Amino acid sequence: MKLKGLMFKKDLSPDTGFFFDKASSIHTCFMRFPIDVVYLETLDTVRYQIVKIVRNIKPWRLSGSLEADALIEFKSPSPVLNSIRKNDILLFD
Repeated sequence: MKLKGLMFKKDLSPDTGFFFDKASSIHTCFMRFPIDVVYLETLDTVRYQIVKIVRNIKPWRLSGSLEADALIEFKSPSPVLNSIRKNDILLFD
């Protein structure tokens, strides 16, 4: 799924995201809708710090972060981004 991500998807619920471990950049080639991306730095096995948030990346664009080693893609505009900020810590268990 990492290779494909949201490519070719027709739609996605606004509160659903795709998590990619060991990823620091994305492309939106073949995407059908804009996406929001939250770039993360892995702190340990369950904690990730937000290092960058990019909103409304249109199809056929590139985006990345040198600090990130994981990321989450959401359909834009994602309501999830209203409750998080750069440097916040996210816990996944």
